[in-house]
Amino acid sequence: MKDIPKKLIVDANIIFSALVKDSITRQLIIELPATLYAPDMLVEEIIKHKKAICRKTGLSDDNVEIILNKILSNIILINFKGYSNQMQRAYDIMREIDPDDTPYIALALSIKSDGIWSEDKDFEKQKIIRIWKTNDLIEKLK
Repeated sequence: MKDIPKKLIVDANIIFSALVKDSITRQLIIELPATLYAPDMLVEEIIKHKKAICRKTGLSDDNVEIILNKILSNIILINFKGYSNQMQRAYDIMREIDPDDTPYIALALSIKSDGIWSEDKDFEKQKIIRIWKTNDLIEKLK
């Protein structure tokens, strides 16, 4: 288990994946020997799509809430003040790629993380922050 990241920023698509299916992604969130972080606005993004998650999974609102709480109990949510000082730099990095991803880059810069865990291909277009795919993490754990 060498070179396993110690601090990772978790992108919303990882959380959505873990919510929709009891998968290796959900298992990694719970068992990965790393500290996981996310901007607190991630919760708003998930709640905005909760009805769609319920439809897709066939789970009740309450059951989705239970799973979400279990997932989030393994992630440290950082409020905007915790990464606002890096927002301009992050925006400059993501401006031409996907400005909506700016908070994740800003948070990664603010806490000097080992990178961002995401399946979003837009993150790969920037070269400042290392991007970890789920398969990268699985390989490191072997």
